[in-house]
Amino acid sequence: MTSKRISQKVIVSINGGGVKYGDKIILEDINLSITGNEHLAITGDNGSGKTTLFKAILNYSQISKTGVWNVLCWGGIGYLDQYYNSLDNKKRFYRR
Repeated sequence: MTSKRISQKVIVSINGGGVKYGDKIILEDINLSITGNEHLAITGDNGSGKTTLFKAILNYSQISKTGVWNVLCWGGIGYLDQYYNSLDNKKRFYRR
């Protein structure tokens, strides 16, 4: 698929979404649509659900979702957590 075609497609769509860990509701009433040519910045207080939202979009197994979630372009979404836990140690490159 060409970059022009990707930029015009909706790559993330959430309608009436909710996110929770176990029984604890973290986010509710999420309605979001992002096309391939858009960038997204999420701001908020610590513990407000920013990281949880990204993990839900990336389909982390420990997060439960409600509503309609469509993620159409996994290759166009990147996430690097603040502790670098998502990096594969075998793929790190060190310069000396």
